[in-house]
Amino acid sequence: MKAYELSKISAMSVFDRPREKILNRGPEALSDLELMAILIGSGSRLNPVEKLAAKALQLVDSDRGIIRADDFLAIDGIGPAKATLLAASMELSCGRQAWW
Repeated sequence: MKAYELSKISAMSVFDRPREKILNRGPEALSDLELMAILIGSGSRLNPVEKLAAKALQLVDSDRGIIRADDFLAIDGIGPAKATLLAASMELSCGRQAWW
């Protein structure tokens, strides 16, 4: 399984932070990990957003078929609001792939 690692966002230069990067360079300039961090938004001291994004991407990469909100809820630090947002974004992106 692929290992994901993202530097602590607060330690990054302002121009290299995911939100600023997507605004200045577009979504294609971001890694999957940075995009997932944007979707998750924030973490906590025990579960920083970088760690949550890596765990969520490992789940997506696990090739388990359709990923539901309950699957994201199994990640410590992801609650119902983030789990449903992630599941909805996965479904939306799958449905839109045929358009690209």
